Amino acid sequence: MQVRKIIHIDMDAFYASVELRERPHLRGKPLVVAWEGARSVISASRELLTGILRERWGFDGIVVSDYMAVIFLLAAHRVAGSLEEAAIAALSAGIDVELPFTAAYGRLVEAVEQGRIDEGLVDRAAVRVLTAK
Repeated sequence: MQVRKIIHIDMDAFYASVELRERPHLRGKPLVVAWEGARSVISASRELLTGILRERWGFDGIVVSDYMAVIFLLAAHRVAGSLEEAAIAALSAGIDVELPFTAAYGRLVEAVEQGRIDEGLVDRAAVRVLTAK
């Protein structure tokens, strides 16, 4: 699916959910990126998760993957060649937490040690999570 089409069709509802988070009883709660099916490839979109969500809309909370969305970058969408590549793509795009378990994100320690991803990206996600706690 084209990013432009996603922005025009889906992003209005997504923006509404971001706006709702500014209500006092929802402030500080995580935002789950939950596009099912073919759209779950958005978990690797820096343009949408960082460019639009964080930079344009000013969202500063935690972004959590939909269940299995990071794994699906490898298993379903084939935009990653390994779980490590899927983790790197999702974390680089702006996903702070992988759910329901860390099948892909569990490989980030080795990726940092081998210089395949900047440790600052891991730190950024950790700070967001710890700040919310």
